[in-house]
Amino acid sequence: MKKTKNYYQLSIEESLLATKSNLTGLTNQEVLDRRREYGENILLTKQVESPIWLFLKQFHNGLVYVLLLAAIISVMFDHWVDFWIIIVIIVINSIIGFYQEYRAERAVVALAKKISVKTKVYRDGHLEEHDAKDLVQGDIIVLEEGDKVPADARLIEAVELQTIEASLTGESQPSYKSIDIITEDVGIGDRSNLVWMGTLVATGWAKAVVVATGMNTAIGVIADDLDKVEIERTHFHIQTDILAKQLAIFAFSSAAILFVIGFWFRQLPLDEMIGFTLSALVGGIPESLPIVLIVVLAIGAKRMSDKKAIIRSLPVTESLAVMDTIITDKTGTLTENNMTVQKIWVLGEEMVDVNGRGLETKGEFTQGTNNIIPLDYPGISKLLHIAGLAHNGQIYEEVLEDGSSVVKSVGDPTEVALSIVSMKSNLNKDLLDSDWHRLADLPFRSENKFRATYLHNVSQDTHQLMAIGASETLLNLSNKILDKQGNLISLNDEHIQEINKQVAHLSKQAMRVIALAYKDEKDNLNGLNVEQVQDLVFVGLVGIIDPPRAEVAQAIAQAKQAGIRVIMATGDHKDTALAIAKSIGLIDETGQALTDTEIQELSDRELYKKLKTISVLARLSPRTKMRVADIFQKHKHIVAMTGDGVNDAPALKKADIGISMGIRGTDVAREASDIVLTDDNFVSIISAVEEGRVIFRNVQQTSIFLITTSVAEILLFILSLSLGLPLPLLAIQVLCLNLVTNGISDIALATERSHKNILLEKPLPVNMPVVSPNTYPYIIIMTLTMTGLGFWIYLAYLGNGIEQARTMFFLCLALMQLANTYNMRSPKESLFRIGFFSNKMINLAVIASSLILVAMITMPFLQNILQFTPVSLYDAIYYGFISIVVVIAVAEFYKWRMRLEGK
Repeated sequence: MKKTKNYYQLSIEESLLATKSNLTGLTNQEVLDRRREYGENILLTKQVESPIWLFLKQFHNGLVYVLLLAAIISVMFDHWVDFWIIIVIIVINSIIGFYQEYRAERAVVALAKKISVKTKVYRDGHLEEHDAKDLVQGDIIVLEEGDKVPADARLIEAVELQTIEASLTGESQPSYKSIDIITEDVGIGDRSNLVWMGTLVATGWAKAVVVATGMNTAIGVIADDLDKVEIERTHFHIQTDILAKQLAIFAFSSAAILFVIGFWFRQLPLDEMIGFTLSALVGGIPESLPIVLIVVLAIGAKRMSDKKAIIRSLPVTESLAVMDTIITDKTGTLTENNMTVQKIWVLGEEMVDVNGRGLETKGEFTQGTNNIIPLDYPGISKLLHIAGLAHNGQIYEEVLEDGSSVVKSVGDPTEVALSIVSMKSNLNKDLLDSDWHRLADLPFRSENKFRATYLHNVSQDTHQLMAIGASETLLNLSNKILDKQGNLISLNDEHIQEINKQVAHLSKQAMRVIALAYKDEKDNLNGLNVEQVQDLVFVGLVGIIDPPRAEVAQAIAQAKQAGIRVIMATGDHKDTALAIAKSIGLIDETGQALTDTEIQELSDRELYKKLKTISVLARLSPRTKMRVADIFQKHKHIVAMTGDGVNDAPALKKADIGISMGIRGTDVAREASDIVLTDDNFVSIISAVEEGRVIFRNVQQTSIFLITTSVAEILLFILSLSLGLPLPLLAIQVLCLNLVTNGISDIALATERSHKNILLEKPLPVNMPVVSPNTYPYIIIMTLTMTGLGFWIYLAYLGNGIEQARTMFFLCLALMQLANTYNMRSPKESLFRIGFFSNKMINLAVIASSLILVAMITMPFLQNILQFTPVSLYDAIYYGFISIVVVIAVAEFYKWRMRLEGK
């Protein structure tokens, strides 16, 4: 990657020389030559993995490796039926996983709105419009309000230029730009003579020379650095690998025991024992488990997408179950990302509350409990006129392809908020502009802390200067104040004290306080300068805030109940962050915050100690955000991180669960994340956590169901051979038993939703295995029950002939396992409380399995293949009923004991 110069330290002439350009732009031939040398102006991020690679990735799984080993052994002993069954299962598993992840990638790409950005650029001396990807270093571009900056560029000319750089620097307020040289070394956020690829022009106009494109831009450098971030394996991958090892050890060791008993001690024929041992091996490894696990994850991912969360990697759905820490942005995630005027104050009037959020142009004005018509109040009316006139903030409707429309804004967010509050009072923008003509404008400068506008009132043929700015600044520039009747009175110390009191009151509510003032002016001004803005009439104050989302407070409370720490990490000021955190219930009134500067002074050990009690981090840099996540991970916490900017991408990739924003998020952030929120809403994270816990529970329940079945079968076989009895099932019967009991019911279990109040439970331990020690009692009790009952039935019918015994044993063992499907719907709740018929998928699966079972036993064609004999209807009902009732009764007793002991 080409190293770029410090263009912010070069003059305009030096920048043009360094880029081999000039004020009239490049020629088309020069552009072609440079594009051939440096490539297109695009970020080479891996938006979508190759479909082939995505498919092959699905085979990288411990369970699949175990199945492949079993398949190889089957081929070695010429058991092609077993081989093809295993291969088909592996392929189906991979297809399901591939489809889900590929669909998620396509959804993310669509969400990124891959519409080519157009930009105005000089070519051969003419101003033309081209795709941003066609830009090269040295191009001269023109930027206007609302434009997306297409490349890194050094400003040549700039008029009232402000850019929104939150996606790169994390700073939510617009940055003011100039063409002046900066001599000292400064960070990206302070390079005011440069504009950056991917940022937005809030106000003003500029001409600039492109100094970096594509991967050489500031965004490109961060995107390139993502490859250097080490990614930890997910909890799901770790635990399923452990499960695979456990199953492999059990299956191969039990198969070996069967072979030794049958061949060496019982001296059964070698070919018969090889066939049976291989069948037992396949039965001992629940071959459908990989499919079931991927189906559970896919169903969970689909449910999450319905709740506005796109899952880009299936295993992360399960990781949400053990996640115990969320480090979240404030702006747009906890708040609406729309500055809104909520308070108005003028002298002598009670504070006015304004409702209606974001870009809504309708709202009510209230004083106390009474609705008011604001234009009937002279002081308030004058304030609203200034709010609608003295700035460049605009809103407009954009018509979408489906014919619907969406409200959008252009300009400084604060000025847009003023425009909207004016419109809420029924001051139509078009009518205002027709009655008031703007003659001159003095843009906001950070050193001045105000902006001013010179206007002509056509209907009254008067001229006024209107000003908006910081309260202390406009107070110093005012000598009069407007009272509530609209009278001008001299500004005195009492008024100033009252104004400062109201400013403090609003500031404590995390509001940005803006003052508004005016004065009658002469009709012959040729322009505006700072010296003319004096002797103003102070009109009043407005309190502006990016309000918390209405539903966030409840989501925060749910997170706390679920045992999840929520930490706000924001680039905003400490006081603002604290006020928002208190308003949403994240902290109480005694809550504290840490700033980036304070964090830098702490060692990792000291910082972790602080983070145990402090949940608000302010003025945070991306590097510190990543350090905080790393510290939590080192202390065995599972961390979810939210972000939307390019600067957040490394932290998103480093976190156990990276969550990016779909609406305002950058492409780089989305590509680095595991989950994309389509509504940018914190509430969707909590919904995803709930789904994650349901998914883990379903993974665990389904795994236990399959393992219980397999263990019961193996124990029965070992018991029969050890006692010198004939094999209770033939090899083909073992495969068919697994098909009847596991092939459909296990997948149906993946749809279970009976886990009530799952958000009231604490996060699962980080090292929680799929089959954990607390599940061992159930597995032992149920396998012993199935083994004992099955063996009793087998012995009862052995006197009627081995084929009759095998047929009845097959029937009853299958019914026991189908009954166990209902038991596994919940680890604690009684089946009678959940309801037998509350899960239609399980009912359909059991019915389908039962029909297949009946067909195998009653149809002559299948009877001959499987070597079954007819059984009497009475015996089938009697022993089948006993099998079902005993299995359900034992499970119900076990669950009752669990609830009684509070486990």
